[in-house]
Amino acid sequence: MMLALCVLLPAFASVFVWRTRSSERARAGATAVTSAIVVLALALSRLGGAGLGIFELDAVSALLLPFVALMCWMLVLAAPKRWARPAALARLLANESLLLAAFAVNDVRLLVALWALSYAPVLHALATDDANRSVFRAFLLYAAASTAAFTAGTLLLASRPLGEHWSVFEWSAVARPHALGVALVVMAVLIRKATLPFHSWLPAVFDARPTGPTLLLIAPMLGAYSLVRIALPLMPAVLGQHLFLLGPLSLLTAVYAAGLALVQTDLRRLVAWLAMSQSALVLVGLECPHGDGLTGGIVTWLSAGMALTGLGLTAWLIEARYGRLSLRRHHGLYRRSPLLGLVFLLSGLSLVGFPGMAGFIGNDLLLRAVLRAFPSSGLLMFVASALSGITILTAFFRVFYGTPERGRVIDLLPRERVALFVPLALVVWQGVSPTALVNAGDRAAQTILSRARPAELHP
Repeated sequence: MMLALCVLLPAFASVFVWRTRSSERARAGATAVTSAIVVLALALSRLGGAGLGIFELDAVSALLLPFVALMCWMLVLAAPKRWARPAALARLLANESLLLAAFAVNDVRLLVALWALSYAPVLHALATDDANRSVFRAFLLYAAASTAAFTAGTLLLASRPLGEHWSVFEWSAVARPHALGVALVVMAVLIRKATLPFHSWLPAVFDARPTGPTLLLIAPMLGAYSLVRIALPLMPAVLGQHLFLLGPLSLLTAVYAAGLALVQTDLRRLVAWLAMSQSALVLVGLECPHGDGLTGGIVTWLSAGMALTGLGLTAWLIEARYGRLSLRRHHGLYRRSPLLGLVFLLSGLSLVGFPGMAGFIGNDLLLRAVLRAFPSSGLLMFVASALSGITILTAFFRVFYGTPERGRVIDLLPRERVALFVPLALVVWQGVSPTALVNAGDRAAQTILSRARPAELHP
């Protein structure tokens, strides 16, 4: 029952937060709920558990629940005052419940439904903004295409009638390795993760919406999770000894997105392109035929997701204080907001795998495995990482160095310091002492490999 409580509590709490008239009381209630969910998720990751017959944890989902819980806690606590109104906080709590359910549900049909529902928060926000109608239509097209492909692919892979139980954890045993079904699921994941050539929606959505809440669409990587659950178990030796279709596209996307991030003149779009690049690198790890590659992909999944949340939140807070800044010139904000600059720099360095950060561990494991398995393609990882690192340093110098404009000091508030420095300390600690993180990632990788079906795909 503890797992069911962890999944459903945010949804129930969102009703009460919605009806609260005071923004301060709404934030206090949402903070209390998300804090409780963090504690529950951490306990469940240690103890495991099941709830209501439809929720269950294994080594993979036990890692993702605390990550989503911590991410939502950060968003609630650090959200700018002008955004953190009762309705917005209630939608964030409902979105948290939806993501937790997607990572804990043990029914493939419900996973498909939650995949579709996860687009709803962004669609609702875009639909209510007349200035972004074109972005809404484009995003709706991509969301509908990915949902249709994911649904059709899952139905083709299913070997049991709709009335029977379709277990997520036993999917490789009950599904059939249908080539078209796997291809459709892979295409759905490529769209969801904004992989070339289905990438144009992500920068547009980041440009149209606040950075913070938009992170919930990309940072948890529901697309990667669905690939792990639905497609990978049916592919021989986890996509075989070559990169199949996913590998070249993922590596090309990582380099392409990192290159475009380097030339951005807007902080929102820079975060979007960096998110796309790191998301593609996670896919590269998941499709490696070796356990080290899978472990590296999973560790990168968690470390990059947390670093991206810190970077995106920092960009959101900068915009709330100073407006949308152009990266064509220097703004000198370090004298007015030194802690904000420190969080931006450390989050960015962790995102690109700087030594001493958790991101370095994932990138190191991932790079070793990719170079061993695919030496000709793996060199592209060097290019993507180098471009991303240059992007972070360039953006940091443009935003925080130079002659500052006149104005009062507007640094991090106490609640913002807690929201940003606690996870940042966790990222640094895991980088200095990575044993626990690597062991957890290795257990998740072995779980994925143990469910891989050796049979060949057939049409």
